[in-house]
Amino acid sequence: MQSKNQKVDPKSKNRYSFAFKKDVIESVENGKMSQNQASLYYDVSRKAISEWLKKYGTFDKKLREMGGKSPRQEVADMRAKLHKSESENTVLKAVLGMVGDEFGDEVLKKYLPESLTKKLPRSTKK
Repeated sequence: MQSKNQKVDPKSKNRYSFAFKKDVIESVENGKMSQNQASLYYDVSRKAISEWLKKYGTFDKKLREMGGKSPRQEVADMRAKLHKSESENTVLKAVLGMVGDEFGDEVLKKYLPESLTKKLPRSTKK
């Protein structure tokens, strides 16, 4: 029995069993509850749950095995695509500006290609 003067090891203060951690991780990974909900339900800090997910979670591993991407990887890919598209858009606008200056506004008008005009049905007025 510990007396009041003995110090408790701070590392052993909030230790959870591996089975408990797996239950929490499983409920989050299966979509039964979010990390915030699990934090409230199991009375564990959200930071601890996110660390457990990184350490013991299998969701990202399963995604990689199936050829999928984790949400973080998808966001990074989408940001790269967006950056590329924005730079292409800037270049194309500059080229269109130069073409407009050189040849006038008539070149910049949008015309429907002949191949599409033949395929589209003509509207008949009644």
